[in-house]
Amino acid sequence: MRTLLVGLIVFCLGLGAAFLVATPNGFARAAVDGTITGGVAAGAASPSLLSLSVTSVAPGTYEFDISDDSPVHNFDICPGKNRCTPQTSLDKTSPSGTGGFVWDIVLTPGTYTYQCDIHGPMTKHFTVTGGTTSTTDTTQTTQTTTAALTVHIVSTRASRTLVKVSARASQLSRVTAVVLRKGKRLARAAADGTHVSFRLKPGQPLRPGRYVVKVTVKCCGSSASARKTIRVT
Repeated sequence: MRTLLVGLIVFCLGLGAAFLVATPNGFARAAVDGTITGGVAAGAASPSLLSLSVTSVAPGTYEFDISDDSPVHNFDICPGKNRCTPQTSLDKTSPSGTGGFVWDIVLTPGTYTYQCDIHGPMTKHFTVTGGTTSTTDTTQTTQTTTAALTVHIVSTRASRTLVKVSARASQLSRVTAVVLRKGKRLARAAADGTHVSFRLKPGQPLRPGRYVVKVTVKCCGSSASARKTIRVT
């Protein structure tokens, strides 16, 4: 009887762990279901400057990889069909700044808005529904797959002017590595392969402290990512 009870406890603990992934600070967080890319480009105010890699997506927790390339526009996202307000905004960039940003956002069924807060016409929407994910590719519609795509960060080495990263993917993929601090992207590099090494050079010397190296792989409609905390002295 005691042996059976111990076995049940171990099984339950293992089942719960299947739904969590480790974070760099040692705590557990919900697994991310996929990566959504987008951002806002520089130019005269126009909805065409806003982009997002999906028009509809299944409910879940997604990693938003946002590039803000304009010093006069920003990227704001919120639930609902109305324009975002400070009360409804889920995450946003600064209208006066630029850079790369990474957000983890839980999406539930419904319509979502993304916009530039400064210019009213710069407003777009996407939907969250059951089923597969549709992309904005005009040549074809792709669907997410259940391919077992994984990535592992093999090694890292950091100085104030250079971060070396080695990563291995489970299959030939587009591999992207970034250095982040507080969600802001400080350096980025990309290459195709399975075992890839990067030399990431930030625009400015890194200050002493903790940073996050994130490696993302994409192949055949699937994506996966891994993170590792590094310390710069």
